[in-house]
Amino acid sequence: MKSPRRSDGSSSSMRWQTAVTVWLAACTLGVSVCASAAAPDIKTFDAPGGGTNGATNQGSFGIGINFWGTIVGLVRDQNDARHGFLRAPDGTFRIFNHPHAGASAFQGTKPTGLNAEGAVTGTYRDANDLDHGFIRGPDGRFTTVDHPNTLGGNLWAINLEGTTVGNYIDASDFQYHAFVRSPRGIITDFDPPGSLETDIPTFSAINDAGQITGTYWLCPDVCVAHGFVRASNGIIRSFDAPGAGNGDGQGTSPQGINDEGDITGTYTDANYVTHGFVRARNGSFTTFDVPGACTASPPPADCAFNGTGPSGINALGVVAGWSAREDGVPHGFWRAANGSVNTFDAPGAVGGTFPVSINLWGQITGQAYDSSGVVHGFLLKP
Repeated sequence: MKSPRRSDGSSSSMRWQTAVTVWLAACTLGVSVCASAAAPDIKTFDAPGGGTNGATNQGSFGIGINFWGTIVGLVRDQNDARHGFLRAPDGTFRIFNHPHAGASAFQGTKPTGLNAEGAVTGTYRDANDLDHGFIRGPDGRFTTVDHPNTLGGNLWAINLEGTTVGNYIDASDFQYHAFVRSPRGIITDFDPPGSLETDIPTFSAINDAGQITGTYWLCPDVCVAHGFVRASNGIIRSFDAPGAGNGDGQGTSPQGINDEGDITGTYTDANYVTHGFVRARNGSFTTFDVPGACTASPPPADCAFNGTGPSGINALGVVAGWSAREDGVPHGFWRAANGSVNTFDAPGAVGGTFPVSINLWGQITGQAYDSSGVVHGFLLKP
């Protein structure tokens, strides 16, 4: 993929590499930009056309943020149809729809990935309620991606080179299987050995080195989740976080990989309590719980399906995600590479704050639920 030229004549990939170098040098020297003591700036936002029916969670969903601070997301309108949006760093919106997307409830366009070049990937649901993957180029042109012989599929993430990763429902076994698509359109199927079903996380499933992470399910008697990382040469390594349970619905679920090859995600223990982990590129694990989050079950503490849920990790090892106490209301957090944790709530998010993505600068986007269940996007700047 050719790097588009910016107004100063440099390519975005060149500027990306330069900015990363400057950032890492500043952090190495201890410049305060790496960890500001000031309170973060958190603002909610609403894309044009969002509905206000909280019963079906209408509104605006922040899904991912790229290096430049552009946010990709979706807006659910008053008819529950979905539309994609791009929110520029200056706060302006561009709404977009795949030309073949349906317009009825829960049809429409659902973006799930954005790279530094401005290419978007995602899924659209047509008028027959079938799902198809798509890539929207920086110029706004769409490419539809359908895996052969399927009952529908998704694209979940895209890297700087334009490689995408997704999954599809196989028409022969009605299970989800994974695939990677090259910038030239070559599709390669993959599943970890023994996998019944392979799940790919939203937005940060693939890094710029072409490494992919996700979850696969083994179901001989009960279905247990296991993590995997797939190298760009196709070699797959599976892993399990220490403390992950082996019961039905328990196990390890990676949620994102950074450009260093570090992976973050969740593991569910034998009592169905959720905990966070970071798997370093050398395979070593750090597990953690946000202070105050649920950590014990069964009663008297009822923490089943609550706890700590990382959703993304940047190149500096900063993790963003949610945590919940016994009341089940999610709160946002970010965790520095040294293990220190900060928690936050988006303004008005009495129904919960769900961070989804974090960029190199520590900017976080996600979803905030108000008292009526209406969804608002949010942007945190450290």
